[in-house]
Amino acid sequence: MISKQENTKNNLTHGIAKRNLLIATVMLLTLGLGNSAKAQKTPIRTVTVNVKLKDVIAIGTGGAGNGVVDFIYDTAKDYENEKSVPVPGQLNITSTKPYDVYVRGIGAFREDGTAEMLPLDILNVNVKMPEATAFNSPEVVLTETDQQAFSLAPASMNQAFDVLYRIPKNKSELLLRLIGNRNDKKEQYHYKTDVIYSIAAL
Repeated sequence: MISKQENTKNNLTHGIAKRNLLIATVMLLTLGLGNSAKAQKTPIRTVTVNVKLKDVIAIGTGGAGNGVVDFIYDTAKDYENEKSVPVPGQLNITSTKPYDVYVRGIGAFREDGTAEMLPLDILNVNVKMPEATAFNSPEVVLTETDQQAFSLAPASMNQAFDVLYRIPKNKSELLLRLIGNRNDKKEQYHYKTDVIYSIAAL
């Protein structure tokens, strides 16, 4: 006959065995679920993403006048003094590298329908960035050859440039003499030329 004490001991041993079995089962299940989760995160395909950057350099126009600059001489005082026309934001440049700005004229100022002309070098051009308080770059006396109007501009997106066009006092006086020597006496003479801007990456 089994004593009460032995029966209690057997029950305790059985309980411990059941508890250990339960713990082992839980651990196995946890390990299995962990492995399953890891297996679901394993990549099944690799995609390569490329970013290809190319140098860009472009110049556009802006500012007032839609690309037209007018010098109007209609008083005696005009011919006695220099005249200047500032055009804020006339150039708009995008470049992925630092660059220089160049300017030239296509030829002498000409009057439509006649052989009359004015020398190209009556006009001076100066270029600056809008944040600059004054036009400090060397002034370019216009010729048909590219000349540097602004140097070492940093790489930029849509960088605006202000342009100052100027006819010096001595050239204004020259204009008076030139039209005074014309035989066809008209109330008004209209001469024009084109100014070309270009940029070169450094």
